Amino acid sequence: MAETFDVQRDHVDLIHSVMRLLAPGGTLIFSKNLRKFKIDSKALADLKVTDISAKTLPRDYARNPQIHNCWQISRGEEA
Repeated sequence: MAETFDVQRDHVDLIHSVMRLLAPGGTLIFSKNLRKFKIDSKALADLKVTDISAKTLPRDYARNPQIHNCWQISRGEEA
């Protein structure tokens, strides 16, 4: 990577790169704490992306759940 990592800008490439490394049936858990982050659902349309934020919210973030987001990601054909 020639530039500094930026989760908003780089998450689609990162997720697709990791998905290529997973074994068949593998699942990626993708979590972030950047408040203004928006996952690019359109660019990840080939994958099954499930928001599991509520299930994975740490107690220390309970006052402000916007800090924490978490997704379970698998290959679309395995959905």
